[in-house]
Amino acid sequence: MIKIERPPAGDDARAIGPFAGGKSSTSRRSTYGKESIALDLRTEADRAIFEDLLATADVLVENFRPGVLERLGYGWTALHERRRR
Repeated sequence: MIKIERPPAGDDARAIGPFAGGKSSTSRRSTYGKESIALDLRTEADRAIFEDLLATADVLVENFRPGVLERLGYGWTALHERRRR
């Protein structure tokens, strides 16, 4: 599983204590076993990376406000047309 976070700081949970070894215990629990990458889907370079990840993905789970993925061109309709599986 790969978690896409927003740059530059990543998920807000990274700033929530308690901290162990300089890292958030809260964040560690919620991201255990996951890889993560910070991408700004408004930039072409990061969109290209996201497209590469989508090419091999089986599932996309998003946590944006309603309509954000559609505005970025990654809503259900757009993705289903390109990737029927």
